[in-house]
Amino acid sequence: MNQELLIIGFGNQAKAWALNLRDSGFKITIAVRKKSAQLELIKKLKFESILLDDSALKNFKRAVLLIPDHTHKEFFQKYSQPFSAGTAFIYAHGFSCSYNDIPKEFSQFNHLLLAPKAIASELRLQYEVKGKLAAVISSEFSQNRREDLIYLKELAKNLGITVGPYPCTFSEETRADLFSEQSLLCSLIPYGALHSYKLLREKNIPAEVAYFECFVEMKLIVDTLMKVGPAQFFEMISPNAFIGSVKAEKLFFDQEFLKKYETLWSDIQSEKFIQEVKNISESELQKLKTTVVSRWQNEELTQTYTKIR
Repeated sequence: MNQELLIIGFGNQAKAWALNLRDSGFKITIAVRKKSAQLELIKKLKFESILLDDSALKNFKRAVLLIPDHTHKEFFQKYSQPFSAGTAFIYAHGFSCSYNDIPKEFSQFNHLLLAPKAIASELRLQYEVKGKLAAVISSEFSQNRREDLIYLKELAKNLGITVGPYPCTFSEETRADLFSEQSLLCSLIPYGALHSYKLLREKNIPAEVAYFECFVEMKLIVDTLMKVGPAQFFEMISPNAFIGSVKAEKLFFDQEFLKKYETLWSDIQSEKFIQEVKNISESELQKLKTTVVSRWQNEELTQTYTKIR
């Protein structure tokens, strides 16, 4: 296996990839823009670097594109010239190839997917402790599908993937990722914890007690679910917890609620959600983020977290 690899960008995800693969014996070179703020860190971590307009980029046969998804098309428009036809670009998420014409517009390249199912810090940690990491792969936008699929499996192993990697199209990975973020991971979990905490406080439950019950125990429950599986989980919880879960599931997850799930999925499938993302300007996005973060900073739950953690 060719163990020379270019990584484009050096954010958190790129840093985790670079460290893991170097520890697995790969020769890693980091490609960044001129005057990048990451050059000092790249040097400190003893990685070789190259600028994105360097003609020597033609020597790299495979590159991992780990800059933000919404900048991928701009990257190809501005920086694809030095790369040789047939270069394989590897993506950690299917979004940009699913909702842009990148594979069609830049068909001189092969476009591959290796999407670890972990945030950057977890990707690095689980590699170091030899823990469990899952990923999905695709070579659907490659002229060398069989060869590149074999390469992706080997690359995944060296990255620290121990579960799979499982075959999945760019579109399937993207839609599943967007839906899970909206339906559960970035909505029900944090906001469910917040509103549960606030109700307990309104009922004069001490802040520390409400915090442990509605925030800290989230991790304990998730850890148990991952350790024993959902069926065994419901075997082992207390009668109070079990009967309460059955009652709450009937109360919350009625047909009206499930229709809202269908709406989320429909908006993703029809690309209505993608248009919402594209239509928001950088300034509008920053303003919205500032509003949401400010709201969370002012919540008593956050203040209790800061006090106790």
